[in-house]
Amino acid sequence: MKRRWLHIAVLASLLVPISSAVVAQETTGIQTLLDERVAAVVEGDEDRFIATLDPSQPEFVERQRLLFKGMHSLDISGYSLKVELEDLPDLVREVDHDKYKAPVSIRWVKEHFSLDGFDQERAINDLFFTFVKRPKGWLIASDTDVEDLGLLSSRTIWDFGEVATHASEHFLVLSHPDFADKAKELPGIAEKALARVGKAWNGEWIKKVPLVVPSSSAELDRMTGGTVDVDKFVAFASYSVERDVPDLYQAVGYRVVVNPARFFSSSAELTLAHELVHIATRPASGPLIPIFLDEGLAQLSEIGDVAAVTRRAKSVGDGDLPEDHEFVSGTQRSINSAYDEALSAMLFLRELKGPGSVEALYRALGKAQGLGGTAEYHLDRALRETTGMSLGAFEEAWKKW
Repeated sequence: MKRRWLHIAVLASLLVPISSAVVAQETTGIQTLLDERVAAVVEGDEDRFIATLDPSQPEFVERQRLLFKGMHSLDISGYSLKVELEDLPDLVREVDHDKYKAPVSIRWVKEHFSLDGFDQERAINDLFFTFVKRPKGWLIASDTDVEDLGLLSSRTIWDFGEVATHASEHFLVLSHPDFADKAKELPGIAEKALARVGKAWNGEWIKKVPLVVPSSSAELDRMTGGTVDVDKFVAFASYSVERDVPDLYQAVGYRVVVNPARFFSSSAELTLAHELVHIATRPASGPLIPIFLDEGLAQLSEIGDVAAVTRRAKSVGDGDLPEDHEFVSGTQRSINSAYDEALSAMLFLRELKGPGSVEALYRALGKAQGLGGTAEYHLDRALRETTGMSLGAFEEAWKKW
């Protein structure tokens, strides 16, 4: 399953208005504080890092201490923090002033970093920091005060403690020490899975991927933002979208994150192959790719006996391509059915137009960026371009198949 880690916009009417002069002054002080935090991270100075935090919030301070130690279990470079001003205003509300009894500003902060040797482009985390002004200046007091607005600060595995690593030529496995014995098996399994990607995708991609193993479903749930029932899935391909680039869509920070409760009892090689296809297709992807195309394509990497799978695929589907929500909500059976239908549609397309037809359709849709029209319109257009069939004609032919 693929997932995008994105922030959610909020209504400005919920927020406390502040004059532009005050905003400019606050922003300068807040960015100076963030620069101090960056310097502490780069230098590995824990005391300096803790000094950027509000000591009146001891639980937050201890959680940040855990984050600092976890982060320094890894080789991280290109670290930066920047307060964002254009897309979201100050998120502070009256309740926040009442809570801290001090000047308060809640800001969206972008965190950039690279895992050395694996991130070609810097990964992105979205953080929603509460800044309070104490006698000595601005300090960070929380990163959870706007969770009730649906704005969750990103969580990585090092937010939850020390990180153990295992590496191979193409993979870096990140786990906590309690899962290190199981995690050390993954580089070998992943290298075998890598060879299966070509069954589904022949395009060029950077074959360097971190694999993340949380210690519990609860940890995984927080890392994914709590937007799906993680117990229904074995693994996720995750990435962020870099918006501050000339291109309209650039996926960065590729990761495969496994569900520890299910992954190690599953067919791990096939699961990883599936998720690696999601990673491999990112350079050709775009915001209008429907989930059935993403998931159907990824499942092509898992099949062995194509003829047998094709015969079975002809027994599924109601003639309607599954909609995006069907892959993430509903019963386990209904979610599985959506995946079966997606694979069926891709096998039909391959049989109809040849082995390269699925990739051709994917690329045609991935190019549709910044254009007017609905997702259905662009799917119809891409099908006409690559198969000569309209969306309606494709669905009707698939139904007869």
